[in-house]
Amino acid sequence: MTEPGILQVRHVFKAFGGLQALSDVSFSVPRRGIVGLIGPNGSGKTTLFNAVSGLFPPDRGEIVLDGRPIAGRPAWTVARRGLVRTFQVIRVFGQMTALENMLVAAPGLDARAEKERALALLDRVGLSRHAREYAADFSYGMTKLLEFARVLMPGPSLVLLDEPAAGVNPRMRETLWSIVRESREAGTTFVIIEHDMNVMMTLCERLTVLNYGEVIAEGPPEEVRRNKDVVEAYFGKTAERAER
Repeated sequence: MTEPGILQVRHVFKAFGGLQALSDVSFSVPRRGIVGLIGPNGSGKTTLFNAVSGLFPPDRGEIVLDGRPIAGRPAWTVARRGLVRTFQVIRVFGQMTALENMLVAAPGLDARAEKERALALLDRVGLSRHAREYAADFSYGMTKLLEFARVLMPGPSLVLLDEPAAGVNPRMRETLWSIVRESREAGTTFVIIEHDMNVMMTLCERLTVLNYGEVIAEGPPEEVRRNKDVVEAYFGKTAERAER
């Protein structure tokens, strides 16, 4: 018997005025998987993340996390149930040090254990020597790494990463993807928005493709790569004709 996915999205709709941002979106995320959410700019990827993570409710549809409905639940409730995320627009506390930013997301351990975990995660992303520096003084790439480390602080079951490698140098980008793989082996599930298709093809076991707010393809990367609807969504009909 197939184990139900840790996240199930069923027939989700979301409109903003006259714009239908999500239309009958359904997909499932397997437990301990790495799933890529891809699609052209404006296809609804971040809107879907916002609905799943509780930033706003869907107009219709179901969102189920680990067997429990979360559609319409506030973001803090969703986070307490084990789903955390990063944002395209970075959200760290500039007036706090890197270490203090990490401790904000601490899961309620004793103070010593929290600090040790925070420092270990900062070290893993290459920020340990900046632990007591203010986040406002960080470069864009360093701030992205801090945000990534912070989402792992509470030991989440599911992490949504919205372009986590944007602005990060190539060496640390590889470190970031290594941490994703290691965390998956330890039991964490990931859904990732990322525009580097080479990364998505090698990192993810499954891809879900959105276009104009609808799921147009889903499956293993190689299968999705050959899908004519996906080729057309990214490159237009000329690419499809060129392949013939």
